[in-house]
Amino acid sequence: MSSKQKLDIINRLILCSKYIDMGNFHMFPLAKFMESMRLMLATNKTVIRAAAIRCLRYLSISRMSIEDMIRLKVDLLLVKSIEREPKNETERAQALKYVRQCVDCDADLLPRSFVQSIVAVADNPEDPYRDS
Repeated sequence: MSSKQKLDIINRLILCSKYIDMGNFHMFPLAKFMESMRLMLATNKTVIRAAAIRCLRYLSISRMSIEDMIRLKVDLLLVKSIEREPKNETERAQALKYVRQCVDCDADLLPRSFVQSIVAVADNPEDPYRDS
């Protein structure tokens, strides 16, 4: 499957995920979507990884979905995205937005790895996201 096809599929999932809300999220197999996005986070294309993180952000709307993310160890892949070089700005921005989504959804479930990555970003005086 080409990168363009993968990106198209992810964008379609993003469109679908916008229709999922707290009232009907239990009708969708969110864990299956997250498993698919986890595979996309392991690709070597920055655009694909950024789109996958964006899709995960739209899917993380409940405590249960964040628990699924932690169970699938997606947080470790997201930490890699946060800690990448600043030239991967889109991917890093999406990963940081995902962390913010997790805090907004249920801060009690925030993985320690996220907190450590945010502290590392804040401690680096050369990081463009330091003051964000």
